[in-house]
Amino acid sequence: LITQQSIWQYEKQLMMRDELKLVLHAWLPNEPKAVLFYVNGMQSHAKWLTPIAEYFATQAIATFVLDRRGQGESEGLR
Repeated sequence: LITQQSIWQYEKQLMMRDELKLVLHAWLPNEPKAVLFYVNGMQSHAKWLTPIAEYFATQAIATFVLDRRGQGESEGLR
């Protein structure tokens, strides 16, 4: 858990039924007024969104991004 100017950033591993681990990233303001769940495109990953997710958090928008199978920090065929 990393805190910076009232913004919490964390990563959580999620175990799928087939035992593959996916990573969920979140940037959370202390008092969110909105929530955004971003679905990344092909050959993309959550870390590319760090600057905009941090900005959204300063605007009271909680941002969640899931690294899909084989992308970013998630397991799976690349």
